[in-house]
Amino acid sequence: MEAEHVTLAEFVDASNHASCKGSDKTQFRRLLAQLERLPKTRERLVFEMLDAAWQWLEAKDDPLMLVVWVRAWSGAVEEVRLLDFLDKTESLIIRYFENLPQISSSEASLTLPTLFAALLQRCPARFHTVMERLKCETRLSVSDPRRQILADIETSL
Repeated sequence: MEAEHVTLAEFVDASNHASCKGSDKTQFRRLLAQLERLPKTRERLVFEMLDAAWQWLEAKDDPLMLVVWVRAWSGAVEEVRLLDFLDKTESLIIRYFENLPQISSSEASLTLPTLFAALLQRCPARFHTVMERLKCETRLSVSDPRRQILADIETSL
């Protein structure tokens, strides 16, 4: 597989195989090393991962694996595409937050903070705006468990 033209499906497959089979870890590490020298490819994959994460979430699958790479490679997103990145990340945060009641707490403890971290890394003002918006949504219900999740994220980042 050629790193510059790796598809999202190929990347996910390689990552899954590296997690399951020790023999595939070396090949995956090699792919990651090649991708580190290809910021345009990482940028393309970030946007494909954001779109796929939305689809996974709609299918009730936790997109943590994708979100981790979005966070790791968010620096590859060039200024010309930054607004699109911020919009997609914000939309994913809000949708994930809306779905929290149906998501196990162990999954939420990683995915949502990772999404917020990606937003914070690229635009702290946007991070604070989204955080305040979601906190306002939970203020009406003292018993809303999402309040504590947001508080934990805010203190950890």
